[in-house]
This record gives sequence, C-alpha cells and structure tokens, in this order.
Amino acid sequence: MKAKNLLSICSSNSTDLLFCEENNIEMDNMLKKNEYKDLGKLCYCLHQNGAYLVAFEGYFLGYTIPQISNEFDLLRFSEDKIINIELKSELNLPEEQKIDKIRKQLEKNYYYLKFLEKEIVCYTFVSGDGLYKYDHQSGNVFKIEPLEMINDLNSQSAGLQTTLDFDALFIPKNYLVSPFNKTERFINGEYFLTDAQHNIKSEIFKLLEQRVNFKFCLSANAGTGKTLLVYDIAKTLISEKKKVLIVHCGILNQGHIDLMIKYHWEICPIKSMETHIDMQSDENYDLIIFDESQRIKTDQLDYIVEECEKRKIPLLFSYDVKQYLRKNEAVDIHQYLCDNYNTNIKKAQLTNKMRTNKEIASFITNLFNIGKSNAFMDYRNITIDYFKDKNIVKQYIEMLESKGYKSIGFTVSRYSRESLDALNNICYSNAHSVIGQEFEKVAFVMDDNFKYGENNKLMARRNYYDARGMLFQIVTRAVSELKIVVLNNEELYVNLMKIKYNKFQ
Repeated sequence: MKAKNLLSICSSNSTDLLFCEENNIEMDNMLKKNEYKDLGKLCYCLHQNGAYLVAFEGYFLGYTIPQISNEFDLLRFSEDKIINIELKSELNLPEEQKIDKIRKQLEKNYYYLKFLEKEIVCYTFVSGDGLYKYDHQSGNVFKIEPLEMINDLNSQSAGLQTTLDFDALFIPKNYLVSPFNKTERFINGEYFLTDAQHNIKSEIFKLLEQRVNFKFCLSANAGTGKTLLVYDIAKTLISEKKKVLIVHCGILNQGHIDLMIKYHWEICPIKSMETHIDMQSDENYDLIIFDESQRIKTDQLDYIVEECEKRKIPLLFSYDVKQYLRKNEAVDIHQYLCDNYNTNIKKAQLTNKMRTNKEIASFITNLFNIGKSNAFMDYRNITIDYFKDKNIVKQYIEMLESKGYKSIGFTVSRYSRESLDALNNICYSNAHSVIGQEFEKVAFVMDDNFKYGENNKLMARRNYYDARGMLFQIVTRAVSELKIVVLNNEELYVNLMKIKYNKFQ
C-alpha cells in the first residue's frame, strides 16, 4: 500500500470517482464519498492555520483490518510514531453524546494501533466543528486548536514511511480474544465488540431491565463472535453482582475451568444441568445462558423451559445449526420454542465473520462443495500433505503439535466398530472436545471415509457421529492456518489440490 498526498487527493477525487463509476473500477483502500468532502474541509482548516505542504504528505487512506473490520480513515507512519485522523460530518448530537461517540472510536483505534509498538496519536476532525484529540492515559477526548495537530504532523514529517504492507502489520490474532484460549485477556476486557454485537447486547439488557421472563435465541455461524458476545454478557452481569449460570452443551475445556476456579464463574456441562439447577432452587438466577445449544436434546429443552418458566428465569440460547456432530442435533431452537411455547420468544442473528479469515472461509466452502466459492482464493495458508502409512501420519501429527498446530480428529462410537476407527488415536483432540474454541493453526486427517460425488459435493461414510458435521466443526476452529493430512486416498488428495490451486474450473 502506498501513501498519498492529501492535497492531491482533494484536487483529483471528483474526476477519479466519476471515471471509476463510468468504467466500473473499484478503488481499493479509499474513502467513502462523503468523507472526501470532510477531507477537503480538513485540508482547508490546516492550510488556513499555516500548515506547509509537507504536512499533507504521507497518508494511507481507508485501511480496514482483515477479519476485524475496523477501518481507519487516515494513517500516517514514521519509524517511531503513528498519527490517526478520523473524518466525520457534522455531528448533530448533544455535547456529551458527541464526545462519547468520538471517544469510543478513538479508544478502539488506539487499542488496535498499540500492537505496533510506536507512539500513537489519534485525532477526529468534525466538519463545521473542529479537531478532537484522544488522551489514552485518561481515556478522555479534548477539543484542540489546529496548530497542535500541525505541530504533531511537522514533527513526524522527517521520517515518513510511504510504502507499507498493512496486512503484515495488522495481524488479526493479536486482536481476536477468546474467553477460552485467552481467558486472562478476556477478563481484563482487552477486546471490543462489533456494532452488531453491541446492538444484541443492548437488546438483551433492555429485556433484563424490564424483568421479563424471556427466551432469547442467538443464531450465528461459526466465527461470528457469538461465544465472545454471550460470555461478555455474563461478565457484565457478574460485575454487577448478578447471578448467572452458563450451561455449556459439550465437554468443558480449560478456559471453562479457569473461569470457574480463578474467577468463580458458575458453569456446568449440559449433562449435569438438571442437578445443578435443582441444587440452586432456593435462589433464582438472573440469567441462564446455554452456549452451543444446537446440541440440546428436546427433552432437555423442555425441562429447561418449563422449569425456568415456573421460576421466572430468563434464558439465552446461543447456537449454530450448522455445527452439529450428529444429525439429530441440528435443531433450530427458535422454531422449536415458537412451535411449542410461543411466549416472550426473541431472536437475533450474527452474520459478519470475525474469527475465520476470508481465505479460510472460501476454502471451507469449496471443501464441502467444489467450485461454490470463487472469491479470496489465494490459499497460501492452507497446506495439504499425503501419506500412505498410518504410523508415519501419527508421527507427522506429533511433529505438527510440537510446531504449534492443534490436531483435531473425529469422535468415534463407544458402542460399535465403524469406519472412522481407522483415524482414531492419531490426533490429540477430537471434534467434541473443541466445541466453541479457536486455534491459530489446525491440523486434521482425512482418509477413505471421504470422497466427492458427481455433483462435486463432499460425501462421507455413515458413522455414529456425522463425519461431515464433525469435519465442519474441525475446520471452523482455525483462525489463521489449516493443514490437511490425507491418508491413503489419492482421489481425495487430487481433488483437494485442485481446490487449493484453483484448478477445478
């Protein structure tokens, strides 16, 4: 990405925009139309207050952090300093609300920029109003005179960096915080919710304030931040001395244990839910949260609703109907509740993916249906290896674990022999044990349990647990890298390589 001169941008933007619209050309890393007007007003403000030409040089426009979707209007880099300037049209808000809106944006920007370990200075220019500066030590925003920002720009101008690989600087794993895998950072609040997450949280808290006995269904695909949201809701309520129970519909992981032991959270697995709730019969909960609740059985769901309706306990169900490990687990809880209870039932959806990067998301789509996705197909972070010997595969997986990969296998039946047994005891974890978690690098093994049909859709042999459902659970745990190890299935390997190198068209 190359830096630009603000005066040049202001002088040419109307011509460039018209040219791009007529010729259907997309301009990467540029501003929105209304922001060009605000930029022109900023340049005029700086010029009128004595800024020299050098103060307008060296700006990167409209960069958005991958996966996080946090956008910076203007960034200016030198070796030891970063200046961020946000552009806003006139804010017709009461003074307190206006300052709070500016502060929240600059606080978030400062958080994301601080990982670059430079001095950070954040400003907001409001058209028709003036300049505001964020003070990270106090967390406050102050209105300033233009000369203060001009002095900052002048002092930075000597060592400007004019070409940068922003995607290499802004690494999403620095910002994506999991309640399970980065528990301490989660407890310390080192994360930000998206606008969509904030809106859902606000809706739930309004219902809680009304003391309504509601059932709230949060439906979301993998990687959209539903787990972070519901645990953030729990954290906020616990900080307010409210009584919250989290029921995890799977096997408790180390993050759960840490939250229970170190921070005294009340968490139980679904299998012991009835006993846990019965033991607390003398004191009602302010909220019970069911995470990964697509795995709830209908008799469990009936018990939950009927018991909590008697005791007037609000319920929050977080689920993804795509994340099933057995066919009968893929229950749409909202539909079931509407069909059987139909009282005070609310629903919200999260759609924008935070955790899964676009490359991996595209590959996963093609993994299950070859050719369905034709976007973001630079699959450099997906690697595929082939071996014929199971013992070598076991040794290879052991080596990958030592290099930071999380190896995840398929859960097999405890009751009968099945074809997935051939993959048993190769990986260190299984699909059931990682529900709701995320890992930087994920490795897994596929064998002749899988093949592609004539319609280019991935097929799997019938097992006690659904192999396709488990595979989807496994691949959607990855944040940055996927490693597929193919065991003695040449046809599958060839098809996967076609996907990786875009040779299926």
